[in-house]
Amino acid sequence: MKLDLFPDESSEALKKRIFALLEASPKKALKNALAPLTQEKLLHFLLEKADLDLENSYRQVSPKKLDQFVLSLKNFLFTVNGTLSFDKAFVTGGGVSIKEIDPREMQSKLMLGLFFLR
Repeated sequence: MKLDLFPDESSEALKKRIFALLEASPKKALKNALAPLTQEKLLHFLLEKADLDLENSYRQVSPKKLDQFVLSLKNFLFTVNGTLSFDKAFVTGGGVSIKEIDPREMQSKLMLGLFFLR
């Protein structure tokens, strides 16, 4: 699967925002400088996935590595390799209103290209 973690932002806008955060705190660890970007556990996962040390500062990371990190946020690829048991497959709250889904294609009416499984 391919996931765009920041669909409302272009790659260039996201890159500018990330570099602004890093340049504002060049001595801070990446995990701290980029904390406003997204939820903490997700940020740590994404940094590790991009082979970036959470404790390194902006100045310790090559620009090429940071470019790859930005690319991975807009083009996060992963393989779905199964499901969990029924007791783990429940929603505790929220959900999607059926008014927001085209029942013929099971596609979101709010975000084209987003499909739901029956």
